Amino acid sequence: MLIEPRNWVEDPLQVGSYGGGTQSSAKLLWIGDGLLPLPDLILHSNTMAEMPSTENLISEWARDFTENVLGIPFVVVESHRGSIYDDYFRKGAIPIVGIRSCTDNFKIAPQRRFIRSIVGKQNGVLLAECWLGITTDEERRRSESNVKWCGLKYPLLDIMSVSRQDCIDRLEQEGLHVDKSGCFHCPYAGTTFYRSLRDDHPDLFQKALDLEANAERAVLERTGKPLRMGLVQGKKLSMLDSLELPDSTCDSGAGCFI
Repeated sequence: MLIEPRNWVEDPLQVGSYGGGTQSSAKLLWIGDGLLPLPDLILHSNTMAEMPSTENLISEWARDFTENVLGIPFVVVESHRGSIYDDYFRKGAIPIVGIRSCTDNFKIAPQRRFIRSIVGKQNGVLLAECWLGITTDEERRRSESNVKWCGLKYPLLDIMSVSRQDCIDRLEQEGLHVDKSGCFHCPYAGTTFYRSLRDDHPDLFQKALDLEANAERAVLERTGKPLRMGLVQGKKLSMLDSLELPDSTCDSGAGCFI
């Protein structure tokens, strides 16, 4: 059995959410340093649209470090809807800033389904707590859980009070380079990201173009009106060399919970 059963009301399941970014990777190191307590497991939601560098980090370091150094399970879950890219393509849609369907369907829901498989279906009482990698420079992203049975913890705020730069410094001490995590078609990404995607991963860049082109066709067929989403994709991508849009500071190290 992955986790030995216990009274989850008296001793809630402790889940370290891992998004593959700077904060959540530093969080693993600090657990190993003994500066953060040891959770029951580390849990990662795979959207199947992660950047290659994130996939490599997980396969080449994070899973091994978690299982062989920390001695706890590293679990990867996926949505029953499959790939986030394929799901949006089938619907003729694109991810939109401010709409939580990406987070809800492909990050939170798969993790909560897995956690439920361990702690059971009891509602109204705390049975599990997810540790999110929010740092002092982004404390505004802190929030309360929308369900009573699964709470949220912020160890990098409440126990260590560290910044994103502190996380970068700890990773550098370990000799680890961690790129910003997130899907290759993320609407929060800015010009720098999409320029790099175009230059370094032209296949993924083309898929981002194809996703929006497909949505434009679908919206036009349904409504007779063009798609107006204000993303950094589609027609705007062809103007990347002259376009200047800010890059998000979001690291997704908290598994896109916020």
